[in-house]
Amino acid sequence: MRALAVLAPVLYFLLAHAATLTGLASLRAAAVAVLVVLLLAMLRGRWPLQIALLAALAGCLWLAPQPMQLLMYAPPVLVPLVMSALVARSLLPGRQPLIERFVWHMHGRPDRLSNEHIRYTRAVTVYWCGVFIAMATVNLALALFAPPALWSWIANIATYAMPLLAMLAEYAWRKRVFPVQQYRDVFDYLGRIIRLGPTFAGEFVRDARREDAHAPPSLHP
Repeated sequence: MRALAVLAPVLYFLLAHAATLTGLASLRAAAVAVLVVLLLAMLRGRWPLQIALLAALAGCLWLAPQPMQLLMYAPPVLVPLVMSALVARSLLPGRQPLIERFVWHMHGRPDRLSNEHIRYTRAVTVYWCGVFIAMATVNLALALFAPPALWSWIANIATYAMPLLAMLAEYAWRKRVFPVQQYRDVFDYLGRIIRLGPTFAGEFVRDARREDAHAPPSLHP
């Protein structure tokens, strides 16, 4: 399952990019098939959502004048918007901001982070909402106004460097706000993120709620 979560998105974007550059219907169909398998796997055990996804796909294929091209344009806009919505959900009252939970893991899962860290991580969670909205906005503008080849190079490849650049920019700012850190340098920091990846990926779509002010938040589906 973890291998699918890593390889399927990469395969999809490569197929979508190749389909846009070549115009081959077979590559478009392969890209859509990979996307559907990935989404169904992500919604595993949630059959109402799986049925809704398949119904939406069938409606798109039936009603859209160019359904395959629409399915090519949609993911680079919808995926960042969904990511932004999941991050924004963690900012609701009674929730633990997503970046606070990430820092909580990186700091060895203490009973509670310092007030300074709590304030800072909430602000960074808002920052990440903005990053994902910016990605979606750029990809939508390109889909509407740019030639397909330019759209594909940026939407399917280049814009996915934005999260890395945003992460490095936040790391540099965090070093100014908190000069003493638990990691040696940026490479140690990135290494810890990679090691925490499977844990954090499993918690990303779940809801961390504060049910006790003196205990770590509990996770809910």
